[in-house]
Amino acid sequence: MRVYGEDAGAPPAWQALKERGDAHLRLGELQEAERCYRLVLESQPLDRNTLVNLGFVLKELARFPESVEFIERALRVVPDDADAHYLRAGLHQAGGNLAASVVHLERALAARPEFEHAYREIVVALFRLGRVAEAARWCDRGLERFPGSAELHFYRSNLYRHANATGAAIASARTALQLRPGLLAARSSLSDLLPGASLPAAELAAGYADLGLAYLWSSEFVAAQGAFERAVALAPEVADYHYQLGTVLRYQQGPEAAAASFDRAIALDPGHARARWARALMSVTPFPESPAAAQRARDEVIAGLEEFSRWSLGRDLQGEQFVGLNSPFYLSYQEQDNRPVFERYGALCTRAMAYVLDGKGAASPQAAAPAAGRMRIGVVSKDVREHSVWFALIKGWLAHCERERFEIGIFSLTAMPDGETEWAKSHADFFIEGPKSLHQWVESIAALRPAVLIYPAIGMDPTTLQLASLRLAATQITTWGHPETSGLPTIDLYLSGEKFEPVDSQQFYTERLVALPNLGNSYQGRVQHADEPDLGALGIDAARPILICAGTAFKYQTEYDRVLTQIAGQVEGSQLIFFRQRPESLSDLLRARLERAFVRAGLDPARHVRFLPTLPLPAFHGLLSRAHIALDTIGFSGYNVAIQAIESGLPLITREGRFLRGRLASGILRQLGMTELIAPTSDEYVTLAVKLLADPQWQRRVRREFAQRRAVLYDDVAAIRHLEALLEEQARR
Repeated sequence: MRVYGEDAGAPPAWQALKERGDAHLRLGELQEAERCYRLVLESQPLDRNTLVNLGFVLKELARFPESVEFIERALRVVPDDADAHYLRAGLHQAGGNLAASVVHLERALAARPEFEHAYREIVVALFRLGRVAEAARWCDRGLERFPGSAELHFYRSNLYRHANATGAAIASARTALQLRPGLLAARSSLSDLLPGASLPAAELAAGYADLGLAYLWSSEFVAAQGAFERAVALAPEVADYHYQLGTVLRYQQGPEAAAASFDRAIALDPGHARARWARALMSVTPFPESPAAAQRARDEVIAGLEEFSRWSLGRDLQGEQFVGLNSPFYLSYQEQDNRPVFERYGALCTRAMAYVLDGKGAASPQAAAPAAGRMRIGVVSKDVREHSVWFALIKGWLAHCERERFEIGIFSLTAMPDGETEWAKSHADFFIEGPKSLHQWVESIAALRPAVLIYPAIGMDPTTLQLASLRLAATQITTWGHPETSGLPTIDLYLSGEKFEPVDSQQFYTERLVALPNLGNSYQGRVQHADEPDLGALGIDAARPILICAGTAFKYQTEYDRVLTQIAGQVEGSQLIFFRQRPESLSDLLRARLERAFVRAGLDPARHVRFLPTLPLPAFHGLLSRAHIALDTIGFSGYNVAIQAIESGLPLITREGRFLRGRLASGILRQLGMTELIAPTSDEYVTLAVKLLADPQWQRRVRREFAQRRAVLYDDVAAIRHLEALLEEQARR
């Protein structure tokens, strides 16, 4: 029967309300989701999905008795509902009733045999109950269905360990880490199992190598080095172990030792392309001792790449094994022209990856066509999450791109989805996520046949670089998520901003440079709220000047240490606040280097330099609000830190550089019309910092003007409209 006043073709109001609740749930907005679901149940008290989802929301809010009520109602409606049984099992676990939990998990798996999380939970519950044989049977059943489950392999390792089957326990833990290097519990277990294990040397060496790779994945270089050294000692004839040890030694600032390891790998296996590639890039280090040393490193890298090119001619290169690894990444943080290096590097990356397409185009004949009149744009990124690239670039595209003309979607490479990932899913025309192999990503992109692919940041991630080295769309674009030319002949355009680029900047790019209006982006904002910091607990004296130095360690080049010591020497009681960021070994090197520099300058580093652990964002923003000024990094500016300082009302100074990467903060300040905070030279940077710190009235004025002017940084659609016109122009070519 039709209800007057309703569109006969529209879904009922309760269904729209439920969909709204589902959207709030995906974004982690639990209270709003609860409100929507309760409204739905007023008219649809037996809707199974709403009952289950509301039960889940209440469980997440730790309101367990209420959660039980709605899950039990769902089970009365659908007695064999797998999700309801799984949630009921979790509630029993929260109440300490593991036996009842097992019963519900068994019913969940009977209703849905392909329920991986239920297998995990039942194995854990049975093990905790002492029913180890049952736990092993369920674990084996789960592994039959999910052989790629790192967690189930780890659980099987623990069960083998419980049965004193050390060899099998080690094998399962290794499999878990091969599937998921970041599984810390498996890594810890393997590190406990290997010492003293009675296994052949080759098996032990392989175990230590997998352990080393897991440490390397999380940038724990000292532990990784120890693991690879054990692998080499146990199996010195295996070339790959020498290569991995060389990789770690390179990160540990041991170039001679690293080179020796790479050379040994090549001697053992002359066809070891990864070792030869790493040897070619051997001279790239985070902290060259001087600009002259940095230039020598560039000359050596170009020579090494030429040697690799000659060696590789006529060989079947499998670029997936080495492209993106041992890269020239750290060169970007030195204030020199990198185009010659990246152009040679990019050409070799493209050649090494050519086998993936085997000389054919990527798009299949059955590829999905875009809607009539719309251009399909794909964004390829691992940063579709709480990340500076997401907030600065990608989110603005999704928010403001005209969908009548453009279909825009995401190929998300992220391994750490969060609420921002869910926002992207709800705002993209398509959303493809992993985990996937390289070939699966190529197939996924080919299936959608985008007219344009945008890579917001090339050079930060191996998979992104490998995909960008292929021609997967007619127009391929990169931008300043990593503010450096890609060097790839497969990338056509580089999007920057007018306020960022000097007049002669095209010469530094292999791509055609397009300077979009203003900053070239539509920033969506990041500072939501700030927690009041306990400065004493952080070791900060509230009565002394607080200077924020929040760049990653490798942004602080040796040649500019004198800038920091000069500021500290001229500002009585100044406290320079740095942060320990990954990789922490580089933070350790920076700290030791700064301590030496301050001692040489006649200053007490313990009084002036403090390294804090990385803080949660609300705590970081609270600290920014209490500091006196922020010091932008010289040579490689910090867009993310600068924009958060401005949002927090913290006076910021910068020294404008020669290249885009040294002009991010100055571009923001130019957009604000506050060029008095931009220094043209390092010496004037010191003078500017000292004057600003000595003038509280000037600091207060800067804070007021930041608050009054910063609206121009948000939701700037001029760059979006210009980008859209550019894309349509490309399509007509």
